[in-house]
Amino acid sequence: MSTDFTATSPVNRTAHTTSGVTTALTQAVQAVTGALGAFAAQYRVWRDIRELRSLSDATLKDIGVHRSEIMSLVHQQAFEGVDGRDGQH
Repeated sequence: MSTDFTATSPVNRTAHTTSGVTTALTQAVQAVTGALGAFAAQYRVWRDIRELRSLSDATLKDIGVHRSEIMSLVHQQAFEGVDGRDGQH
């Protein structure tokens, strides 16, 4: 008696289906992880802008920031290196 492991055997169909489910699950986890990472980055930007805006003009001056620069500086810091324009690769 020999065992048949051809493409039509139940063993191969199960392995193929399990592999497909594992791949789909891995892709779903990566998508959720990516979305959560993007949300966390955006949250940090909002938080930092809110914190800097809460400072007095005198305090901002002490740290070398003008109120009109807050959004630009926070976004520059948050996305530094993302598109390669800052000279880092």
